[in-house]
Amino acid sequence: MVASTKLEAPLGISLRSLVRGFVLTELIEVKSPRTVEHYQDNLRRLIWYAEKEGFSDDIRLLIEWQIR
Repeated sequence: MVASTKLEAPLGISLRSLVRGFVLTELIEVKSPRTVEHYQDNLRRLIWYAEKEGFSDDIRLLIEWQIR
């Protein structure tokens, strides 16, 4: 049985702000610059795709299949 974790966040938290926060956390944790660049590039593509498909930027309004 796979445990399901539900993201608890207030309405209005944007996907963009979560991506920025993640990248900053990775930089602060002294990850390899290439690793951070790799994460950042992939997340940039995720944001691009979400915008292209008209997905909400509010993370509480996204559903699992949109992220997959």
